[in-house]
This record gives sequence, structure tokens and C-alpha cells, in this order.
Amino acid sequence: MTGAVSAETASAESRTTAASAPGTVREEVHAASGHRLGASHPRQEGPTDMRLVPPALAAWATAALTLTASGGWVVGVVAVALVLGAVLLGVRRSARSARSVWSRVSLAAVLLCVAAAAASAGLHGADLRRGPVPELARRYATVTAEVELTSDPRLTRPRVDGNRTAPTAVLIDARVRRVAVGGGAAVGTRAPVLMVVRAEKGSPWLGLLPSTRLRVTARLAPALTGGDRVAGVLRVRGGAAPEVVARASAVQRFAG
Repeated sequence: MTGAVSAETASAESRTTAASAPGTVREEVHAASGHRLGASHPRQEGPTDMRLVPPALAAWATAALTLTASGGWVVGVVAVALVLGAVLLGVRRSARSARSVWSRVSLAAVLLCVAAAAASAGLHGADLRRGPVPELARRYATVTAEVELTSDPRLTRPRVDGNRTAPTAVLIDARVRRVAVGGGAAVGTRAPVLMVVRAEKGSPWLGLLPSTRLRVTARLAPALTGGDRVAGVLRVRGGAAPEVVARASAVQRFAG
């Protein structure tokens, strides 16, 4: 009995020694740990998942190309991408391999991302071009506008221009809701603009919240940079306090 136990113990020790002996084939994750006994918490990383890269690249490229495209082209791209994506997703899966199914789903995802990006960029581009604001900006017209703020105000840093320092200003992204020239009737629109107000630190303009509606008298001008984001620059006259038409939404007031 004692001899059998001793033989079994010796056999177990020999197996342990063989498993830990140099030259023994080990799992890659243990071999890379640098320790004789391997990793205490082994975790082997799989290959990088790149399946979302093609849809993301397709959406980015489509948005860049359709931002300045005509409405007809945008509608055509959206319609074709939606139809092809729906066809690919609607194909029966019987008698199809797993790889072909994933390829079809991946291509459908690319087409649906193309449709969504084209629709979003097309709508934004339409807001930039339609309405009276782009033409008024090209004429440097002085207007009375009702605007809705779409960002928090931000104060620019003093900038040295030659032998003088340019004054600081408050920059606010906004959307023109109504605009009138002189004593004419106000026209409704949705044009995005950049508001520039000459002000300093502590100005009441810096305390405004997004979604606040203001009435301003300002001069419109074309955007020197960022022309694909705004229809014009609204330079507000004077440093008077803002004329609030409607307060910010309850959500914005709660968020501060």
C-alpha cells in the first residue's frame, strides 16, 4: 500500500517537473509573461476589431463631399444608399455562409452610414445657402435680427496687431430666426451665424446660456474662415447689455 502511494506521488512529481522544465511547450500567453511559472492572471488579446472603420470613413467622406452639393445630388445619394442597404439586409440568409452574411451586413452598414451622413450634411448645407442671410452678408448690410444662441459665450484673448492691441470680444454661435433690414418686414430663417460682440471680462454677454433668444442690431459680413459652418458673421454694435426676447430653456437653466 505504501509502495503504491509512493509510486503515485513520484509520478505526479515527475509530471510537474516535466511541465515546468525548460524547453517544454507552453501557452503563448504564459511564455510571454517572463516568469518561470507563467502569468497569474493570463489574458490573451485577440485581433483588433476593424469592422467599424469602413462605415466611419464612409460617413466622414460623404459629409465632406455633400456639404456643398446641390439638393438634387444629396437626395439621389440618400435614396440610392437606402435602397441598396435595404436590399442587402433583406436578402434571405438560407444557404449562406457566416462570412458572406457578415460581409453583406458590413456593406449595408456602410451604405446606411452614407445615407445618414449625406442627409445631415445636405440639411446643414441648405441652411447655409437658403434665406436672406447669405446675400445680406455679401452686402455687409446692417440688420435687426432675432437670434437663438447655440453655444456658450467665449471671450477672445487680446491680440497684438502691429503697434496696437486689438480689443477683446465675445464670440457666440447662434442661429438667426428672424431678420429685417431697415424698417422692412422681418423674414423667418434658420441660418447659422457667428456673433461677435466687443466686450471685456465681466460683460453680461458672458452670462448668457444656449437656447436664449436675443434681439440685436448688427452688421452682417461674410465669414473669412469656417465658411462651411456659418452663413455669415454678425457684428453686434456697441457694448450695451443684451436684449433678451426669450429666456433659456429649463434644461439649460438647470445645467447652468
